[in-house]
Parts: sequence; C-alpha cells; structure tokens
Amino acid sequence: MNAKKFILASIAVTIFIMAFDFLFHGMYMANTYEQTASLWRPHETMNKYMIWMILGQIIMSVGFVALFTKAFKRGGIAEGAIYGLLVAIVFIGSNLIMYAVAPYPMSMVISWIIGVTIQLVLAGIIVAFIYKSKSNHA
Repeated sequence: MNAKKFILASIAVTIFIMAFDFLFHGMYMANTYEQTASLWRPHETMNKYMIWMILGQIIMSVGFVALFTKAFKRGGIAEGAIYGLLVAIVFIGSNLIMYAVAPYPMSMVISWIIGVTIQLVLAGIIVAFIYKSKSNHA
C-alpha cells in the first residue's frame, strides 16, 4: 500500500464529505430537519456531540479508501464512480431500514438516498483520481 496516497486520499475524502454534509444537511435539508425537530437532538446539545460526528466521518473515510485500495486496482475515474455507486447501494439499504424503524418522512429518506449517492460517487472519483496510475488516464 502506498501510505502517502492512502493518507492523502483519506484526508481528501474526509474534507469532501464534511463539506458536502455541511452543504447538503446544513443548508439544503435544513428546512426538512426543522420540520422534523422532534426526531433530533436540540442544536445546543448536538454541538456537544460534534466530535463524535467528526470521528465517525474520519473512520468512514479511512474505511472507504481502504476498501477502494483492495477492490480496485487500476484507479481510473470511471472505476472510482462505479465504486462510489456500489458503496452508495449499501447506504441506500441502510436509509430504507431507517425509514422502517423510525418515523422519518419518505421524502426525507429519498433526499438522503439521492444525496448519499451523489456524495459517494464524487468521493469515489476523488479517491480514484489520487490513485490513478500514470498508464490509465480514464
């Protein structure tokens, strides 16, 4: 394993996911979350738990990159998009399970599904770009 690429990709994916989540959840989904406020911690309380969210994002990013390095060898951009889509399928399943066990509106779950799919396809492209071999410029 190329440690420099692994660390760079992990940092890049973590930063991207946190920025995407801020835009998607913090801005785009803000009204939806306000309408379902009874399902969430109050903002003041949630801020106290922010370190756990950051730690979770770092762990997920490192795992995302590690899995890519084991599953995809050529590292082309299209391969990264496919990888991101495959990982998104796992998250889509999880979102549907959350709908079954919690009183989330289906419209919110559909937004999550669309958001996570876009997010992980782009994250896959980022990792693939970092791991792209010199002989494969796809």
